[in-house]
Amino acid sequence: FPIVVVPDLTAGVFPSTPKDRHWPKNAFRIPPDSLGAPINPLLPEFPSPTGPRGVDFKSFTAAAGELATIDERRLAYVAITRAEQKVIASGSWWGPTQSRLRGPSDFLIDLNEGATNPDVWTQAPDTDATNPLLNDVQYLSWPAQIEPKTRQEIQRVAELVKSAAINSHDESGLTSDELALVDSWQQDIDALVSQARQYESVERLVRLPTSLSASQLIALNTDEETFLKSLVRPMPRKPSSAADRGTTFHSWVETFYGRRTLIDTETLSGSMDDEIYTDDQLQALKSAFESGPFVDRTPASLELPFALVLGGRTLRGRLDALFIGTLDDPAASDSWLVVDWKTGKPGSANDLQLSIYRQAAALTLGVNPDQVQAVFYYVADQVVSSPTNFLSLDELAELIS
Repeated sequence: FPIVVVPDLTAGVFPSTPKDRHWPKNAFRIPPDSLGAPINPLLPEFPSPTGPRGVDFKSFTAAAGELATIDERRLAYVAITRAEQKVIASGSWWGPTQSRLRGPSDFLIDLNEGATNPDVWTQAPDTDATNPLLNDVQYLSWPAQIEPKTRQEIQRVAELVKSAAINSHDESGLTSDELALVDSWQQDIDALVSQARQYESVERLVRLPTSLSASQLIALNTDEETFLKSLVRPMPRKPSSAADRGTTFHSWVETFYGRRTLIDTETLSGSMDDEIYTDDQLQALKSAFESGPFVDRTPASLELPFALVLGGRTLRGRLDALFIGTLDDPAASDSWLVVDWKTGKPGSANDLQLSIYRQAAALTLGVNPDQVQAVFYYVADQVVSSPTNFLSLDELAELIS
């Protein structure tokens, strides 16, 4: 979002400091996994705040508070990093009903110290200062009472509006300037009504960006609603050690062939491979690759970038490997083979990916798509697979439009 506003970064508000934030004081905070577990005989009950284990209780309370603060700091990070241009954050020394000073929270202090354009920072009030909000407390009744004369005037105007709505307007006596003014009123009314209807609508119009990655088009085709929601409210991707190993494997393949390329984060190789769970599995993949069908072939290109224009939008990505020849005939000089390394189970990849890569390779090479073969290579199982039907450029454009 262009601007993100985070109000009330005040001590005790955000991050909050509830007294019952840990489960020994609040049964609703007992970890669900522990509810059905047998009682540990070494710890029949949690140490009391008083008594010989009081120090342990205080230590646990402090640790629980630190963990809760870390969770709230993570939430603040998500909010602040959603801003494209500006973050507006605020706090206060006084609350609406508090008699004690509160002041800025650690989050607001950190933001102020790192701000490129810090705004007003009010110094702490004197120690004997009182909350000015408590000096002038006004109690209001609801609904508000309207004086009889005012009520009559409102009713009279309302009747005029109803009458005007029923009777057609006679504009014959208006000048051109007056007609233009009336027309501007109508435009304003139409705009306000349209905006009100949009607010009441449960649907929201989402426009696709002018540039998409291959993985985004696959996500759009797989689950359109989820993908569009991610465009409306983008969230940071959860860190994944499995995805990191997938990237490591792709980098190792480049090193194996004696080539390394500069990879941008938007189309990071291996970003769609998230099924390498351990380092042992990563090593097993390397061993399987070294005994697979592509170990003796030399790729014409690795991590080849492409930009495919479809339906007025640009589809971008990278080809894992491009070989001269076909799968069965490496010597076929008039044919090309696109291979996408897969670290998951056979059948786990989306065939749409190969349709995109095949058309992108044909466009990049300046050849007919029929001269390009595209396959998935599931490294762990040494399985090569390819869809029976590939989508044409027009069919891909229909998906993205």
